[in-house]
Amino acid sequence: MKAMLNLCLVAASLTLASCVFIVSADESGWEDAATSSTVNRNIRLPAHSQAEQIASVNGRIDIGPDSQLESVSSVNGPVRVGARSRLARIDSVNGDIELADDARLTEDIQSVNGPIHLRRGVSVGGSVRLVHGHLRAEQARVAGMVETVSGEIELLDGSRVEQGLNVRASRHGDSQKPVRVLLGEGVVVAGLSRFERPVQIYRHASASLGDYQGADVSLLDWSQR
Repeated sequence: MKAMLNLCLVAASLTLASCVFIVSADESGWEDAATSSTVNRNIRLPAHSQAEQIASVNGRIDIGPDSQLESVSSVNGPVRVGARSRLARIDSVNGDIELADDARLTEDIQSVNGPIHLRRGVSVGGSVRLVHGHLRAEQARVAGMVETVSGEIELLDGSRVEQGLNVRASRHGDSQKPVRVLLGEGVVVAGLSRFERPVQIYRHASASLGDYQGADVSLLDWSQR
């Protein structure tokens, strides 16, 4: 989690140190950029874009469908990734992240406070890591683990996590507050899950949870959520 806590500094340094190449800017405060770092403006890439590093401190980042990028970083603004786009990784501090249908990440997706929403057919080649944000996955696949400290984990519609769930202990004195985990219809959590703080797992009858370690794990019926 130390790497995630430093995302703000990393993203800010990228923004201030990088050369900005702007293709065009409209009157609404949006920029169409092939490679861009910005502080307060929004960044929008049209469909079928190709780019390397996109970073923003306070602006929104919108990536059009069928695009290909390396890294996307945001401090406060939301990140929207269009359908069928291909990226390496996404890092955010406070902004929410949403990946549209069939988007693909080859590495990790990380957020400190913002929620993450993975829509149908999304594939993450690495892990999904949050500190406080809420993860909602709809028929998505995560090749690594899903990790959080206090954020709710909501896996729905046949989503699959290959390397388990990891709920880490908090360093801020709230470790006794249970973390909610929802495992919906057809969900599969493979591998070993580790729970370092109390968790409440609401599991559909058709959902599968592999082996787990944890002293305070409540397994509840889906109807009780």
